[in-house]
Amino acid sequence: TGVLLDSKLAAVALLLCALALGGCRKSREPVTVFVAASLARAMGELGEAVERANPRLDVRLEISGSQTACRKVAELNRLADLVVAADVQVIRRILVPDWAEKVLPVAGNEVVLAHMEHSRHTDQISTDNWHEVLQRPGVRLGLVDPDLAPMGYRTLLVWALAERFIPGQRGLSARLQARVPASQRVPHEGDLLGRLQARALDYAFVYRSTAEDHNLKLVPLPDTYNLGEAARAREYALAQVQVRMRSSGSPVP
Repeated sequence: TGVLLDSKLAAVALLLCALALGGCRKSREPVTVFVAASLARAMGELGEAVERANPRLDVRLEISGSQTACRKVAELNRLADLVVAADVQVIRRILVPDWAEKVLPVAGNEVVLAHMEHSRHTDQISTDNWHEVLQRPGVRLGLVDPDLAPMGYRTLLVWALAERFIPGQRGLSARLQARVPASQRVPHEGDLLGRLQARALDYAFVYRSTAEDHNLKLVPLPDTYNLGEAARAREYALAQVQVRMRSSGSPVP
């Protein structure tokens, strides 16, 4: 799952420390971590803390979308000491059982709509009208490629659920997808954030932890479709999108 910046990250820190115990025979033993872009900042801070506590350890992060991170192992035969994905299901579908025996869920997250001072209609958008604002002329919306990172397919799920739960919004998901040109579809959340900060986008759906981490303005979404409430899993399952987990495989729900 995605990771919030809270005490639950201690589980990941402990895991990194455990890796360090086996690498004390050399000076600067490398530990390779394939990490989802949405968790890069948190893992970077953890890596620095672990290195301070274990000077002989060199934590090296490789940042990408979650599917890409897992494909490096499963398809390119690259070795990693730790793979950190934004959705536990990505690891289970790509790495288990051939490449991973155990998956460690760490924490949860939710999807929000992020924007900045430069964003068109930034002072007007709200939880109640975001779907209308995003369809106004000139508003620029980005999207993560759902075949490369969970933020992409989770955005599509949010749109599909919003279409179901917001009265009079039949066809909303298709209309929003039509507003995202190919040039604004990016490999992972880090790229989406970069374009928002560079004023190339007005709005982007991201994890709440990302928005708060970077002091972005955010529009909170209702629990009925923000994917943040585990108790609503059956409701969230009303929406499905097709995602390609393997680079050469067929899309799956």
